[in-house]
Amino acid sequence: MDIYESYFLTPSGKRMPGIKYYELEETAKQIVDLYIEKDDNLKQSFDSFKKDYIHYSPYIDFLICKLNYKLINPFITEEGYLYGKDEKIIYVQNAFDDKYRKTLEYPKASDKDLHLERVNIDNIEDSIIDPNGNCYILNRELSEFHQQYFETILLHKMAKNKELYEDYIKCIKEYNDIFYLINVYFRDRLGYLQVVKYPNGSGHILYNDQLKDDYITNLLSSIKDFYPNISLEKSIIPEELIDSSIEIKNEMSDIHESRRIWF
Repeated sequence: MDIYESYFLTPSGKRMPGIKYYELEETAKQIVDLYIEKDDNLKQSFDSFKKDYIHYSPYIDFLICKLNYKLINPFITEEGYLYGKDEKIIYVQNAFDDKYRKTLEYPKASDKDLHLERVNIDNIEDSIIDPNGNCYILNRELSEFHQQYFETILLHKMAKNKELYEDYIKCIKEYNDIFYLINVYFRDRLGYLQVVKYPNGSGHILYNDQLKDDYITNLLSSIKDFYPNISLEKSIIPEELIDSSIEIKNEMSDIHESRRIWF
């Protein structure tokens, strides 16, 4: 699988070279700080913009949405770019191939756009649940599938974390037959759950049985009690990958003892 270099493009079209992927967030912060130091109105705009960002940093999104920078090849394994339009994040997929070019709106990494809440019985429909009990509720008008949310989450996690970046690169290079889709990487490497629940109470939850801890076990049991028609569909990975997957999952999870299921 090809790995494409990622970098920022200035509003004038100048490429910013020499940035590692896991330095993207810090680079964005440095650029934004330079702008807002010189412009009080822009600082007020940033202060207002960042209010919706608690879980993730606002700098990359602000750079794209407000300062008209582009992020080239944000998702590493395909050629494309992110740009801002009407304060929305737009992704041009297969940007350099006229035949297959496609334009999609992506969620910003704000808690508001990601509909990021604590998991409870009312917010598990069409969602992603991380090992901490954070629930990302999908907007089906924006994204028909989980992929766009997973790509947004991975971008903002890897943009500041060298270890996660190197692990993802290793997985798609050495174990592409296993982690061939981004949702599989999140589920079978990082321990996330994918939830689909239909209006009639049926649906399914995809999860990795080897990575679940007591919290996830209790969460799945509680969901099953409330929604007996939801099926639990577990996946497994080769035994030689279990320990390293549990290690990277725990390191990326930042698990707190205070997490609880809000039913």
